[in-house]
Amino acid sequence: MITINGTFASLAVQELLARLHPYRNRPNSEFAYVGGSLAEVQLYTESEGEPCAVFKPHIGRGDMTPLLNMPGIL
Repeated sequence: MITINGTFASLAVQELLARLHPYRNRPNSEFAYVGGSLAEVQLYTESEGEPCAVFKPHIGRGDMTPLLNMPGIL
């Protein structure tokens, strides 16, 4: 279990570094999802798609005053 967690933790750090300092040959938008299979020793990526229709009206609302546009939340 330690090796599996370590592998995917290092992939997460690599993803953070790629977002902070773009070094890939392809744009970061093609790496919206990165998954992998250790049984196949293979990584899978998915590109960014359209925002979820359910969440789209609420994206960014946490950065409002009052929070979430709900004065009752302290």
